[in-house]
Amino acid sequence: MRSALTVMMACLIASFAVPGTASAQTGRAAIVKGLHQSDIETVQPLIREMLDNDEVGSTREWRSPSGNQGELRLVKGGKLADMDTGRVRITVIAKERRIKTFTFRYERDAGGEWRTAG
Repeated sequence: MRSALTVMMACLIASFAVPGTASAQTGRAAIVKGLHQSDIETVQPLIREMLDNDEVGSTREWRSPSGNQGELRLVKGGKLADMDTGRVRITVIAKERRIKTFTFRYERDAGGEWRTAG
């Protein structure tokens, strides 16, 4: 179960980091037990919005049509902090149990898009 969640989050992050491959990544992620394409489609725009519009410490809840849900927390940085970097903590809840929490770093690229860093 733990490795499946690691693959899930890797696919989620890869869809941010590699332009033009989001559909291929989400297609692969959809076959991981407990992960649905709708989860990724739900979280991606929320993370971008947080990095552009929210203050450090802000949270957003997410719930996808799959029934999975969780919380996003802007831990550091973002546009309102006048930074081109940020950290977002992603909590995944499935079947009413917290499964995993991940923290990812993001950087704004030359085109103004948020991408995963490191």
